Amino acid sequence: MSEQRPKDAAPDRRAGTTVADDAARAVLAARLGETVLLGLEDRRYQLTVEMFFRLEELEGAFVYFFRRADALEGRMRQLASGSPPRILAPATGTGLGRDN
Repeated sequence: MSEQRPKDAAPDRRAGTTVADDAARAVLAARLGETVLLGLEDRRYQLTVEMFFRLEELEGAFVYFFRRADALEGRMRQLASGSPPRILAPATGTGLGRDN
């Protein structure tokens, strides 16, 4: 039996991951206080959470604010223009999943 995915959950270069998976990981890291660097298409963004999600283009002048994670995921899809988003690194250097 094969696992069925929704139409908008196209796999990216890593086996078995989707844009929704990457967006969820970015949301979780940001909610845990990480500043997450994202590569969407050929631009780099920084994602943080205060009372809302803030997605800021690092080399440009665009800043997006979102209250809901699904709105952030939708914008990530639009900005990625069909290419898979990449979580480049947590900018704070603490890193998720690392042993303390």
